[in-house]
Amino acid sequence: MLKVLREGGVSGFETNAKVHGREVDFLWRGSNLAVEVDGWDAHKSRVAFERDRAKWAYLKAVGTDVMPIGAQRLKRQPESVLGEILSLRRAA
Repeated sequence: MLKVLREGGVSGFETNAKVHGREVDFLWRGSNLAVEVDGWDAHKSRVAFERDRAKWAYLKAVGTDVMPIGAQRLKRQPESVLGEILSLRRAA
C-alpha cells in the first residue's frame, strides 16, 4: 500500500497512526479517513477478524471513515484502489 500511495503521488498520511485510541494502517487526519489493509495474514483467526470489524464500526461511529482494502485486491488492482482513495479524500 505504501508503494501504491507513493507512486501515485499521494501524501499527507500517517502510517500505524492512532485515532480515537485505535491504531490504523494509514490515516489522513484532515480528511478523517483511515485505510486498513485487510488480508488473511492479519486474520488467521475469527477473533482477529471480528476485532478489526469492531474497530472499524467504532471509528465510523465517532466520525472516521474506514476503507478496508483486501490485500489480494491491492496486489491485483492497485490503480483502482488508488482511485478510490483519491475519490474519498476529495469528498471529505
